[in-house]
Amino acid sequence: MLNHDKTDVYTQVSTSQILCSGLLETNFTVKDLKNYGDFGFGATAGMQENIMILNGEIISPTDKAIEHHVAICFLSYFISDSELTLEHSMDINELRKEIQSFLISENIVNLVKINGHFDFIQTSSFPKFKKPYPIITEEIVNNSTNKIFYDTSGTLLAFWLPDYCKCINAGAGGLHIHYISDDRNICGHVLDCHITSGKVKLSSKHTISLKLPDCSDFHQLNICENSIDKRIEAWAKEGVGGREGSNTSGFDI
Repeated sequence: MLNHDKTDVYTQVSTSQILCSGLLETNFTVKDLKNYGDFGFGATAGMQENIMILNGEIISPTDKAIEHHVAICFLSYFISDSELTLEHSMDINELRKEIQSFLISENIVNLVKINGHFDFIQTSSFPKFKKPYPIITEEIVNNSTNKIFYDTSGTLLAFWLPDYCKCINAGAGGLHIHYISDDRNICGHVLDCHITSGKVKLSSKHTISLKLPDCSDFHQLNICENSIDKRIEAWAKEGVGGREGSNTSGFDI
């Protein structure tokens, strides 16, 4: 029997290819996202502000972000299907393998929530843009800013999308991970980490809802397929970041 419960739906606003083709804004606002889930992450127009959604709370650098339009977002309702306590410390590759072996299936959407303590977290901040938005190139991705934060406790939020979803999400076929510290001072896309202890919760979804932009810019957009897809994929799920930056601010894309 088909499950019509909205909590079984993974919702994505825009796609990786649309973003890379130069459309970094949709007609969805941040406050609209509450209609589609209580767990997820994304960015506002132009990749200006990071968005995190955890336990129904929208977390962003400024209160004004709630009214801003969204560039891209991944979200759903987190209802735990299974739990796992990590028995020993792990680097990010060991953590990915542990989670992958724990998935119910790699052919469905899996949400992953990990509460734990970390020796370090390395995040990456994507460059920020204003109109007119550029087509995303490998050079732009290489200019993302990496930062390392030590001795931190918080939550990893991750999505596992099946490999066949690569047409809409460059992170498909692996874990796309973001982090929010308990004190809310560190937030962003995760390239690397070392977890000393933690608890993993998984939530599986069997329905995918894609929200495309509804605007003339999208209707006229030339959605390109080029080598940038591989570079975005490496950034999203393999931890291949850009240049090293200072650790003056932790709230990044």
